[in-house]
Amino acid sequence: MMGELSRQEIINKALHEVGIFVDGGCRFDDWVTVKKHVLRCLPAAARRYFSTRCPKTKAQHLNSFESELIILLEDRFNITLERPHGYE
Repeated sequence: MMGELSRQEIINKALHEVGIFVDGGCRFDDWVTVKKHVLRCLPAAARRYFSTRCPKTKAQHLNSFESELIILLEDRFNITLERPHGYE
């Protein structure tokens, strides 16, 4: 599909967007907050890489893309992001 972002472009965009906030003095301490911000900055088609909540329990679940992105964000910005319950 023309104009669709690649996996790496989405990672780069997420790193860039979080970097703007970190450089501005904002601190993030949990993945869900970061995820909400990043999703707002991405086109709808790019959101397919991210997991959805369980419709019944509303619990957050991490997929491999999100786990990779969390590690990159923590390393790049020297932060520790709290994962959803049950993920460490």
